[in-house]
Amino acid sequence: MAQNYNSMYIKASGEQPIVINKAFCNVFGDMKTAAFLSQLLYWFGRGKYKGWIWKTIEEMQNETTLTRSEQDRAVKKLKKEGVLKTKLHGAPPCRFFNIDEERLQEIMSDYYTKRDESENVLSPEEEIKEQLEIRQREIQERLTIETRKQQEEDEKKYGPLLPF
Repeated sequence: MAQNYNSMYIKASGEQPIVINKAFCNVFGDMKTAAFLSQLLYWFGRGKYKGWIWKTIEEMQNETTLTRSEQDRAVKKLKKEGVLKTKLHGAPPCRFFNIDEERLQEIMSDYYTKRDESENVLSPEEEIKEQLEIRQREIQERLTIETRKQQEEDEKKYGPLLPF
Protein backbone atom coordinates (compact mmCIF):
# COMPACT_ATOMS: atom_id res chain seq x y z
CA MET A 1 0.00 0.00 0.00
CA ALA A 2 1.38 3.41 -1.02
CA GLN A 3 2.02 5.75 1.86
CA ASN A 4 1.06 9.40 1.76
CA TYR A 5 4.21 10.99 3.14
CA ASN A 6 2.61 14.38 3.58
CA SER A 7 -0.06 12.87 5.83
CA MET A 8 2.63 10.99 7.72
CA TYR A 9 4.60 14.19 8.43
CA ILE A 10 1.46 16.12 9.37
CA LYS A 11 0.52 13.39 11.83
CA ALA A 12 4.06 13.21 13.24
CA SER A 13 4.29 16.98 13.73
CA GLY A 14 0.98 17.21 15.54
CA GLU A 15 0.35 20.50 13.76
CA GLN A 16 -2.46 21.50 11.46
CA PRO A 17 -1.61 22.02 7.78
CA ILE A 18 -1.97 25.44 6.18
CA VAL A 19 -4.53 25.35 3.39
CA ILE A 20 -3.93 27.95 0.69
CA ASN A 21 -6.26 28.61 -2.20
CA LYS A 22 -4.02 28.44 -5.30
CA ALA A 23 -6.25 30.87 -7.19
CA PHE A 24 -5.55 33.50 -4.53
CA CYS A 25 -1.81 33.11 -5.27
CA ASN A 26 -2.48 33.88 -8.92
CA VAL A 27 -4.89 36.74 -8.23
CA PHE A 28 -2.98 38.54 -5.49
CA GLY A 29 0.49 37.68 -6.75
CA ASP A 30 2.04 35.89 -3.82
CA MET A 31 1.58 32.93 -1.54
CA LYS A 32 1.78 34.93 1.68
CA THR A 33 -1.20 37.11 0.82
CA ALA A 34 -3.03 33.99 -0.33
CA ALA A 35 -2.22 32.24 2.96
CA PHE A 36 -3.40 35.22 4.98
CA LEU A 37 -6.68 35.51 3.08
CA SER A 38 -7.25 31.75 3.12
CA GLN A 39 -6.82 31.71 6.89
CA LEU A 40 -9.22 34.63 7.37
CA LEU A 41 -11.77 32.82 5.22
CA TYR A 42 -11.33 29.71 7.38
CA TRP A 43 -12.42 31.77 10.40
CA PHE A 44 -14.99 33.85 8.54
CA GLY A 45 -18.46 33.48 10.10
CA ARG A 46 -17.18 31.53 13.11
CA GLY A 47 -16.79 34.44 15.49
CA LYS A 48 -19.24 36.19 17.74
CA TYR A 49 -18.69 39.54 16.01
CA LYS A 50 -21.01 39.61 13.04
CA GLY A 51 -18.91 39.69 9.87
CA TRP A 52 -15.68 40.46 11.72
CA ILE A 53 -12.78 38.15 12.53
CA TRP A 54 -10.34 39.08 15.24
CA LYS A 55 -6.79 37.84 15.25
CA THR A 56 -3.71 38.99 17.06
CA ILE A 57 -0.46 39.10 15.16
CA GLU A 58 0.80 36.19 17.26
CA GLU A 59 -2.29 34.05 16.59
CA MET A 60 -2.04 34.61 12.86
CA GLN A 61 1.69 33.85 12.97
CA ASN A 62 1.03 30.59 14.83
CA GLU A 63 -1.64 29.62 12.29
CA THR A 64 0.17 30.68 9.10
CA THR A 65 3.86 31.17 10.03
CA LEU A 66 3.61 34.71 8.59
CA THR A 67 5.69 37.31 10.42
CA ARG A 68 4.26 40.65 11.45
CA SER A 69 5.73 42.42 8.39
CA GLU A 70 4.42 39.68 6.06
CA GLN A 71 0.97 40.03 7.62
CA ASP A 72 1.14 43.82 7.29
CA ARG A 73 2.02 43.54 3.57
CA ALA A 74 -0.83 41.08 3.01
CA VAL A 75 -3.30 43.36 4.82
CA LYS A 76 -2.10 46.36 2.80
CA LYS A 77 -2.48 44.49 -0.49
CA LEU A 78 -5.95 43.14 0.38
CA LYS A 79 -7.13 46.57 1.54
CA LYS A 80 -5.84 48.14 -1.67
CA GLU A 81 -7.86 45.60 -3.68
CA GLY A 82 -10.96 46.45 -1.63
CA VAL A 83 -11.26 42.93 -0.23
CA LEU A 84 -10.41 43.66 3.40
CA LYS A 85 -11.43 46.21 6.03
CA THR A 86 -9.66 46.47 9.38
CA LYS A 87 -10.16 48.09 12.75
CA LEU A 88 -8.52 47.96 16.16
CA HIS A 89 -10.63 47.27 19.21
CA GLY A 90 -10.07 46.63 22.89
CA ALA A 91 -7.14 47.06 25.25
CA PRO A 92 -4.62 45.98 24.34
CA PRO A 93 -5.85 46.60 20.82
CA CYS A 94 -6.81 43.54 18.82
CA ARG A 95 -7.03 43.52 15.04
CA PHE A 96 -10.46 42.94 13.55
CA PHE A 97 -10.88 42.01 9.89
CA ASN A 98 -13.91 42.13 7.64
CA ILE A 99 -13.90 40.50 4.21
CA ASP A 100 -15.92 42.24 1.52
CA GLU A 101 -17.44 39.09 0.06
CA GLU A 102 -18.95 40.85 -2.95
CA ARG A 103 -15.62 42.44 -3.91
CA LEU A 104 -13.77 39.14 -3.47
CA GLN A 105 -16.34 37.35 -5.62
CA GLU A 106 -16.02 40.06 -8.28
CA ILE A 107 -12.22 39.74 -8.36
CA MET A 108 -12.35 35.96 -8.46
CA SER A 109 -15.02 35.97 -11.17
CA ASP A 110 -12.82 38.25 -13.30
CA TYR A 111 -9.87 35.93 -12.70
CA TYR A 112 -11.81 32.80 -13.69
CA THR A 113 -13.19 34.51 -16.80
CA LYS A 114 -9.73 35.66 -17.92
CA ARG A 115 -8.25 32.26 -17.12
CA ASP A 116 -10.92 30.45 -19.11
CA GLU A 117 -10.46 32.83 -22.04
CA SER A 118 -6.69 32.37 -21.97
CA GLU A 119 -7.11 28.60 -22.03
CA ASN A 120 -8.86 29.07 -25.39
CA VAL A 121 -5.90 31.02 -26.76
CA LEU A 122 -3.85 29.11 -29.30
CA SER A 123 -0.18 28.39 -28.80
CA PRO A 124 2.15 30.14 -31.28
CA GLU A 125 2.49 26.90 -33.25
CA GLU A 126 -1.28 26.41 -33.36
CA GLU A 127 -1.75 30.05 -34.38
CA ILE A 128 0.69 29.64 -37.29
CA LYS A 129 -0.98 26.40 -38.36
CA GLU A 130 -4.42 28.04 -38.26
CA GLN A 131 -3.18 31.05 -40.26
CA LEU A 132 -1.66 28.73 -42.87
CA GLU A 133 -4.92 26.80 -43.18
CA ILE A 134 -6.87 30.05 -43.61
CA ARG A 135 -4.39 31.23 -46.26
CA GLN A 136 -4.63 27.90 -48.10
CA ARG A 137 -8.44 28.15 -48.16
CA GLU A 138 -8.24 31.71 -49.48
CA ILE A 139 -5.84 30.65 -52.25
CA GLN A 140 -8.04 27.68 -53.15
CA GLU A 141 -11.11 29.91 -53.32
CA ARG A 142 -9.31 32.41 -55.56
CA LEU A 143 -8.09 29.63 -57.84
CA THR A 144 -11.60 28.24 -58.07
CA ILE A 145 -13.00 31.68 -58.94
CA GLU A 146 -10.25 32.32 -61.50
CA THR A 147 -10.77 28.88 -63.03
CA ARG A 148 -14.51 29.53 -63.36
CA LYS A 149 -13.86 32.93 -64.94
CA GLN A 150 -11.43 31.34 -67.38
CA GLN A 151 -13.97 28.62 -68.26
CA GLU A 152 -16.64 31.28 -68.86
CA GLU A 153 -14.28 33.24 -71.11
CA ASP A 154 -13.34 30.08 -73.01
CA GLU A 155 -17.00 29.17 -73.49
CA LYS A 156 -17.68 32.66 -74.86
CA LYS A 157 -14.73 32.32 -77.25
CA TYR A 158 -15.06 28.70 -78.30
CA GLY A 159 -18.59 27.72 -77.36
CA PRO A 160 -19.71 25.29 -74.67
CA LEU A 161 -17.10 22.84 -73.53
CA LEU A 162 -17.99 19.19 -73.94
CA PRO A 163 -17.49 16.87 -70.98
CA PHE A 164 -15.07 14.01 -71.66
